[in-house]
Amino acid sequence: MKKSKSNQKSMIVLIILLVVFTRLYITRDFGLAGSSYIFSALDFIMIFIVYLPFALKSIVSKLINAKIRTMQGSNARRVIYGAFLIAIFYSIVVSVILLVFGSNICKLLLLGKQSETVILYLIPSIFFVAFGSVIKGYFAGIKAHSVDMLAEFVEKVSVIVSTVLLCNIFNAKGQKVANVLYNKEYEYAYSALGAALGITIGLFISLLFSYFLFRLNQDKLYENGSDKKTDDIYDVFSWISSDVIKNSGFLTVFFIFVTISQTYFFKTTAKEPLFVTRTYIYGSFCGPLFDVLIFAVLYFYLDSKIHSKSIKIAMKNTNVSELRIKGNDLVSACLVFTIPLTIFAEISAGQIASILCKGENQLVTNVLRAGSPLIIFISLAIVTSNIINGLSKQTRLLINSLTALAFGFLSLILFTSTIKIGIYGIIISFYIYSTVLIVMNILLIMNVLKYKLSINERVLPALIISVITGFVVFLLILLFGLFMNDVAIFAATFILFILSTFIAMVKVGIVNSYTLSNALIGKIFSNIGRAIHIL
Repeated sequence: MKKSKSNQKSMIVLIILLVVFTRLYITRDFGLAGSSYIFSALDFIMIFIVYLPFALKSIVSKLINAKIRTMQGSNARRVIYGAFLIAIFYSIVVSVILLVFGSNICKLLLLGKQSETVILYLIPSIFFVAFGSVIKGYFAGIKAHSVDMLAEFVEKVSVIVSTVLLCNIFNAKGQKVANVLYNKEYEYAYSALGAALGITIGLFISLLFSYFLFRLNQDKLYENGSDKKTDDIYDVFSWISSDVIKNSGFLTVFFIFVTISQTYFFKTTAKEPLFVTRTYIYGSFCGPLFDVLIFAVLYFYLDSKIHSKSIKIAMKNTNVSELRIKGNDLVSACLVFTIPLTIFAEISAGQIASILCKGENQLVTNVLRAGSPLIIFISLAIVTSNIINGLSKQTRLLINSLTALAFGFLSLILFTSTIKIGIYGIIISFYIYSTVLIVMNILLIMNVLKYKLSINERVLPALIISVITGFVVFLLILLFGLFMNDVAIFAATFILFILSTFIAMVKVGIVNSYTLSNALIGKIFSNIGRAIHIL
C-alpha cells in the first residue's frame, strides 16, 4: 500500500514536470510574442475545460465509488452513461457558441483575428478532456490509481510530442510566410496554430488510450448485487450538474480573471502603433512569469487536493482536532516550500530570463522580479481553497472567489487605465486578487474550525534561513558570472540553494521525516537526507 502511494506521488511529480517542460519549450523556442499568441487562447479555452471537464473526474469518482462499494453495477453504469451524455452535450453547446460567436469573442477578449483559428483548433480539446475525465473518474472510483496515473502520463506525453512536432512544422512554414510578406506576426501566428493543433491531437490520442484502458477495466460495472433502487438517469444528471460548480468554481474564476487581465491590457495599450510590441510585452507575463509560477501552483493544487480528501473524511467523523492539524500543516507546508522558491526566483531572475529568451532580456528580468512573490500568493490561495473544499464549504468558496475577482478587476482598471503602468498593473491586480481570496479563505477556515492558525513556529525560521542562503547564493551568482554562462550559473546555484536550505531546515526542526512523508516530493528529499545522514 505504501509503495503504491509512493509510486502514485512520483507519477504526479513526473506529470507536473512534463507540463512545466512543455511550457518552457514553447516560451524558449517561440519567444515572447509567440507565447502571447499561444497562451492567451489556451487560457481562454481553459475556462471551459476547467468548468465541467475537470470537475467531472472527481464527481464521477465519488458516485462510482459509492455504487461499486455496494455492488450496484447497473447504477454505476448509469453514472458512466449519464456523465458521458453530459460531456457530449456540454461540448456541443460550448463548441457551437465558440463557432458562431468566435470571431466576436476574439475581437472582444483576445488578440482579434490572430486568435480565431487558434481557438477553432482548440475547440475539440474540450470534448476530449471531458470524455477523458469521465473515464479517469471511473478509474479513481474503483481505486485503480495506477491505471489513472498511467492515463494521465500518456496524456501529457502525447500532448508534448504532438505539440513539439507540430509547433516546429508550423513555425518553419510561418517563417517562410513572414519572410515573403515582411511581417514577423505570421511566424508567431503559425507557431500558435501548431501548438493548438498539437494539443488537440495529443488529447485525442490520449483519449483513445484511456478508452482502451477503460474497456480492459470495466468489469466492476457488471458486479450486480444489491441494486435495491434503480437510479433514474435524470437523478444522475441532477447529481453531476449540482456538483459541477462546487468542484470547479474557484479554478474557473481564476482563468476568467486571467482572460480579463489580458483583455484589459490589450484594450488599454491599443494606441501602441505596433501590435507585435504589445504581444511581446504581454508575453513576458503569460510566458516566463507563468513558467516560473506553474511548478509551485500545480504542485500545491494536486498536493492539497489529495489532502482535501482526508479532510473530508475527518469532517464526516467530526474529528475537529485532526482537521485543525491538517489545515495548519497544509498552510505551513505551502509557505515553507514557496518562500525559498520565491527568494531564489528573485535573485536568479536575470539567469532565468536569459535562458528562456536565449539572451539577456531586461523586460523579462523586471517582470520576474515584480511577479515572483506570486508563487507564494497563488499557491496559498489554492491550498486554502482546497482546504475549504475538504470542509464542504464550496458555496462559500465560490463567493470568496467572486469577491476576489471583483477586487482584482477594480485594481486592474486602476493600475492599467488610470495610473497606466502597463504589464505591472496586471501583476499588482493578481496580488490583490490572491490576497483577498487568501484572507477570506483563512477567515472562513478559522470560523469553521474555531481555531486560529498557528504557523509562525515553522514559517518564520524558514524565512530567515531562506534569506540567509539566498544572500549567499546571490554572492555566488556574482562570482560565477565572471567565468560561467547563465545555464551553468542557474544549475549550480539552484542545487546549492536547495541543498543548503533543506539541510538548514532539517537542522532547526522545520522539516523532518513526518513532514516529508506527507509531501509529493518528500521521497526525493528523504533519500537525500538519509544519504547525507541528517535524517
